[in-house]
Amino acid sequence: MENKTEEQQSSRHTVLPVIIGFAVVAAILASVYYINHKNNDKAADMLPESSGDTVDVQVGASDIALTDTNKAAMERAAAAANEYLDANKKEQRLISEYGFLYSYKNKDTVSPAAVLADKDTGLTEEEINKLVDILYISPADIGSISGQEIKGQDLAIVTVLNTKDGYYCVSDFAEPILLSGGQYKDLVLRYSFAHGDVRSPKRGEEENTAILKACNMENHDIKHIACDDKYAVVVGNLVADPADIKEVLLRVNEKGDWEVVDSSLAQEKDAVMTANAKCPDMEPGLMPVYNIADFGEIDTEDMGGIIDDLTDLGEITDKDSSEGFYACGCGRFAFIECLATDKELLGYIGDDGKLQFNKTADTQSSISYMLTLDEDPPVFILKFE
Repeated sequence: MENKTEEQQSSRHTVLPVIIGFAVVAAILASVYYINHKNNDKAADMLPESSGDTVDVQVGASDIALTDTNKAAMERAAAAANEYLDANKKEQRLISEYGFLYSYKNKDTVSPAAVLADKDTGLTEEEINKLVDILYISPADIGSISGQEIKGQDLAIVTVLNTKDGYYCVSDFAEPILLSGGQYKDLVLRYSFAHGDVRSPKRGEEENTAILKACNMENHDIKHIACDDKYAVVVGNLVADPADIKEVLLRVNEKGDWEVVDSSLAQEKDAVMTANAKCPDMEPGLMPVYNIADFGEIDTEDMGGIIDDLTDLGEITDKDSSEGFYACGCGRFAFIECLATDKELLGYIGDDGKLQFNKTADTQSSISYMLTLDEDPPVFILKFE
């Protein structure tokens, strides 16, 4: 937790002065902190027919001829697209959505016209947006579809021009490739998110049990679980050790069983980008809306002193403490649940440096209250189950 000076560290009571203001907060929050499901609207222009597990990709040749001039222009376009990726990847949080280069920060597909502005392509801005695609895909995928021996799983830029002769694909990892409409459709469909409905299976349900067993988190307090028929993401910690929080990405293997893809997303500077790099056909909306590593370490060391202060003030009784506590803090927030009585206390360090606690009725009440104090609070410190 923040705002500690050397003077404050000399005394728990000085570090964390406690002002108790009990207020039961009404639950006003919907399910946004459980599932953040949002599809790529721009990609939907190319993939307009979607129902359940079925996506129909619309392809068709343009009336542009594939000339030497256009080939040279696309070489320049590919170089510009790679420069854009290198310059903007972290800040724009560039990922692959339906195979297209996508800004997760802006929640929009990267506009080819914006990337190729002032570049000599021989096409108007309208023609660029209509005829040029900037893909962010695995080299091995375009290799297998084209019948060429191209290796490499790491996502890479492919700039595509739709011509009457086919889809002309330029990259820095292979010679230019000309795909038919059917081949291009197959390529894009490899990155479709259509893996069934996004859902949050409840504790005790067969799907929930299978996912938690696969990642060895049956005994964890689960903050977030979201899945479709192919991928799942789980966030949780042990009640006895709140600081050891885990965020795990899983997928269904060829045998139909869940398996772990990455168990260290909680330590990633950008968990969405890491997950997308490994599983670019995964719906990013399966991920929680927060990035755990952004908030720093979860603090449990100070919580004993805080509980002592609350006990001295009479706000935690012997009955409350008879079975121990779930207690941790992060940033300006601290949370305590008395395991014997289910009493929940949510604390916040105000601008005056004082830690004020409020009594909350349940998890959604706590989240709602946190959102009144911070637009991006560390809701994962709460005990959800």
